Amino acid sequence: MTTWTHFAVRENSQDLYGFTAKKERDFFELLLTVSGIGPKTAMNILSLVASETLIKAIRDGSTVHLIKVSGMAARPQRR
Repeated sequence: MTTWTHFAVRENSQDLYGFTAKKERDFFELLLTVSGIGPKTAMNILSLVASETLIKAIRDGSTVHLIKVSGMAARPQRR
């Protein structure tokens, strides 16, 4: 079994995030490039919505899947 990881280092913490698929880890890292989305919010997004569903929603310009995510304001949803 392979585990894909992302190691987040900040001034006051070091956090390790694990994923069962490289595609999930890559999408997590893509979410981190969006202003206003940190690791915890990205994990919340991925825990509520499958990455394929979210990709389709983004392509369609829909924010309906992000409305339920804790920590997501309206502006980052549109980004």
